[in-house]
Amino acid sequence: MLAGGKSSRMGQDKGLMPLRGKPLAGYVLDALKPCFEHIAIVTDNPAYRVFGFEAIPDALKNLGPAGGIYTALRHSTVGLNLVVSCDMPFITPKLVQWLVSEALLSNAEITLPKTEKGFEPLFAVYSQAVLPQLAQLLDGGMVKLQNIVSCFNYKALPAPPGPALSNLNTPHHFETAQQYITQQMSITILAFGQTAEATGAPQFAIDETVKDTNHLKALLEQRFPALANMQYALALNTGLVTQNTPINPPATVALLPPFSGG
Repeated sequence: MLAGGKSSRMGQDKGLMPLRGKPLAGYVLDALKPCFEHIAIVTDNPAYRVFGFEAIPDALKNLGPAGGIYTALRHSTVGLNLVVSCDMPFITPKLVQWLVSEALLSNAEITLPKTEKGFEPLFAVYSQAVLPQLAQLLDGGMVKLQNIVSCFNYKALPAPPGPALSNLNTPHHFETAQQYITQQMSITILAFGQTAEATGAPQFAIDETVKDTNHLKALLEQRFPALANMQYALALNTGLVTQNTPINPPATVALLPPFSGG
């Protein structure tokens, strides 16, 4: 994981900025941990050691991400290496496995997604074989990754949809990501009849971490004591819940009181 940028547009080390209570880099590392035995962080900031992984200082200073990739490959002892930036919180283990699988099926020196804007070189698999030529390119002053990738045998993949590969470079990007994650982690509550009277609204959202329907019911009855003295059923994503059931946000839960007359 590359965490050596200056974060000039963010105004502080963005990888350590809290995003819903967790450092931004923590989201990336959580996506990598199920997939790899060895993870290292390329950074000159010793604060990244808090994550428990090896921190590698940049071998070539002031060359931006290209220098970070060079450092990672020079340090590595394996043939293929996934390189990812610390500011991509929507990377998932499934996405990582997809990219690595594509790289293993190819003889390309670089395997990476490509969008209408160009290559995604900060979520890419690099062969260690690129190291000698990469060193020459950097020595010759070429540091723009779009140009560097074009110098190698690469495999371009269609980029995944949505915000999967979004980089958070500015405070606006960060706030947008915060709102998106909040929305994705929320549970929408739909209340009907007596339950709507007890909660004071026919629809609202729960942003707390909720494990299952029992946990949710206890949380709701603590927040709205009138519910505790009421008979009602739960429907999770349109399906009636008859036993304790895990909840995976985003989700919709309906509070269903008995129908009039029974």
